[in-house]
Amino acid sequence: MRTCQTSLFTVAIFFAIVQSASACGTERWAVKTLTDDGVGDINHTPESASVTELGQKDPPSQESLHQDGDSRFGPVETTTYRVKALLLGYRSEDDEDFHLVLADPDHADNTMIAEIPASDCVDDEAFGEKLQSMRDALVSRFGKPGAHTKRLPHPMPITLRGIGFFDITHSTAQDGVAPNGIELHPVIGLRLSGQ
Repeated sequence: MRTCQTSLFTVAIFFAIVQSASACGTERWAVKTLTDDGVGDINHTPESASVTELGQKDPPSQESLHQDGDSRFGPVETTTYRVKALLLGYRSEDDEDFHLVLADPDHADNTMIAEIPASDCVDDEAFGEKLQSMRDALVSRFGKPGAHTKRLPHPMPITLRGIGFFDITHSTAQDGVAPNGIELHPVIGLRLSGQ
């Protein structure tokens, strides 16, 4: 009986480790974490854009996103954008990303998503530290996010730098999703009002 209990305990520990290690995402993951073959094509000089302007960019087809998921779709996915927005809220996703819901300060009905991956889901240690610093700043200011969007009582002005990214359409609407599925993913710089 003791051997059976030990074996079950070992199996449970193994699955807990596997589950923890596999918490990072898979869908277009190389592009989301800057480990794809096209990462060298990114222009790192930020281009200013509004939430509304980004929501009007022409997206690739869903078929292309599914078939060529590890490829970048230029020029949007090879551009670094600087966006001044209102942070409406955020949550922690299953793949450990922080999912930020943004609105255009001049057109509050226009929204989009920005994502900050977890530091242990990227290969570059310095980049991971930068991601962790941004995530810590959000948690320090607004508290730890949960599985559901934590809406802020008052939208917070925020300035983000991030790489343009087109997400695959999901069967359930994501909170804040832009009409064309554009995101800033990953966020590479963040400044909250008052910082």
